[in-house]
Amino acid sequence: MKLAHLLVFLSPFVLVCCSAPAQNVRLAGDATDVSGFKDQRDLIKDQIDGRQLAALAGSQLAGLKNLVCNKTVTRSWLDQSSGAIHRIDVIGAVGGYIDFRDEERPVMRNGRQLSRTMRELKGSWSTGEFGALLAEEMAVIASKRTELAATETEDSWVIRYRVPASLSAWDLLINGRHWWPGYDGSIAIGKASNRITRVTRTVDDVAPECTLWRFAWQVEYAERAINNHRVAVPVRARYENCRKGSSRCDVNEIAFRDYREFQSFATIIYTEPAIPEAPPAPAVEPSGSGASE
Repeated sequence: MKLAHLLVFLSPFVLVCCSAPAQNVRLAGDATDVSGFKDQRDLIKDQIDGRQLAALAGSQLAGLKNLVCNKTVTRSWLDQSSGAIHRIDVIGAVGGYIDFRDEERPVMRNGRQLSRTMRELKGSWSTGEFGALLAEEMAVIASKRTELAATETEDSWVIRYRVPASLSAWDLLINGRHWWPGYDGSIAIGKASNRITRVTRTVDDVAPECTLWRFAWQVEYAERAINNHRVAVPVRARYENCRKGSSRCDVNEIAFRDYREFQSFATIIYTEPAIPEAPPAPAVEPSGSGASE
């Protein structure tokens, strides 16, 4: 079988896949030293080191340091039996990745200022999209305690892995009780940009006694020009959970806009946007998500 497609994530971070329809490739072992090579087609490699993938995540994470933006969360619930979507509210906040920690100030709900944080809201919420989520995935991959597998799409490499509960940092707060479930994770890396473009987590069974199932969390990244620098930042996210014995799923669609460098939260004023249509690492605040009835 001919090896034809070659992707360089970072020098020396290389992956080769077969030219036939997407094929799984096991990723393990040490990365080959490719310093000084001139033509990436001259190098054929079928193994990579997870630590190199973690280094890519770490490089992208460093670019987020001391950036803030406006975060808008459109909360809805979906009736799976009918497909109908019902909007609940729109939450606005100012937040970012300050000194390698996720920060978020008191939020607005439907245009009215609240004294509560995102974690204190009733209903479904999530925090950690700015940097903690990426940092946690970087740490678990760098530990080399998960098996990585890669598939190819038209424009990306998708690295998939399973995180056991013993390594999970995903904090689910459900009706006052914390759960740290194992989950299926994936990281997509754009072929053109050599940057992480998407991170996902999914779990379909937290525990028999848990009242919710099907937790899914996805954050998408894109390049933005900030002070004459190109930085890959979160631009969209989606968080979903479903209730056992019910056709209802709560869905949060999150948009990140107006990125700028952090100076002082005291000088930042959040402007409510038009309501959209419903549709080891540096120390960080842990990511989390939750729901309450």
